Amino acid sequence: MIIFTAYPTVKFVNTTISSPALLDISQAMSINPNPQPGICLPIIVRFCQNHKVPYNFTVFPNYIGHFGQLESQVELEQFDALVDVQCFELVPLYLCSLFVPKCSSNGKPVPPCRNLCLETMRRCAFFFDVFGLELPEYLHCKLFSDSPDPEECVGGKEMKEWRTRKPACDEFSCDKNR
Repeated sequence: MIIFTAYPTVKFVNTTISSPALLDISQAMSINPNPQPGICLPIIVRFCQNHKVPYNFTVFPNYIGHFGQLESQVELEQFDALVDVQCFELVPLYLCSLFVPKCSSNGKPVPPCRNLCLETMRRCAFFFDVFGLELPEYLHCKLFSDSPDPEECVGGKEMKEWRTRKPACDEFSCDKNR
């Protein structure tokens, strides 16, 4: 442990954890609720828990620029209206993959898959505008991959399942509700 003194009354403590894979929940939360990059922590964000994302661990900073789960949770709550209009059933997965990214086996954030991003934007862009919601301009779908490997991107398996369940949308009718 190294202690840095910046001002007589302020001390900064730098602690290093040698094996993030062996870290349990209580250790992770007691060390620092806003961890350094590379430390996988259990997801505590209610939005992602409620929508049952298919992963349990996250790492920060995220793709939006947040450094912790509490900051992400506050911002994600603004997107509840987007989920409520049911523009796309996988929109919670897309949002969680940006705000509370999956932690890969090497401690890095896993981005959403390109096809998940594109379909979310295609179906929900109108509602982003209606509700005054924005994602950073630098998050272009073309930046993401469509690898079948869940360590490369989040949502590939779910998009494949969604496409097999949903009939192709013609120009006038997408489902029974619209």
